[in-house]
Amino acid sequence: MSRAYTPRLRRVPIDANLARYFASRENEPVSLSAVDAGGGGDCLFHCIAAIAEKIVFETPGEAARFEPHLKREDFFNGREHLVSKLRTIVADQLI
Repeated sequence: MSRAYTPRLRRVPIDANLARYFASRENEPVSLSAVDAGGGGDCLFHCIAAIAEKIVFETPGEAARFEPHLKREDFFNGREHLVSKLRTIVADQLI
């Protein structure tokens, strides 16, 4: 069974000035990279879901960070399922 985002992510360029700024931060230098999750009108939710998937599956012990909202099995139910769950989380917080 295939995860929702891993096959779709593609690297995109980052502005050189932005990359230099984050790399030169004295207190916490950061190396930036960017990927396109292919979200169209729901790009924010797709990006959040893609990042969450990467953390859940590639960072040991971090899956619990997203529970109870997103569970490992959610990432096998497709992109629309994840976007719908994220929309619901946001709506619940607004009401």
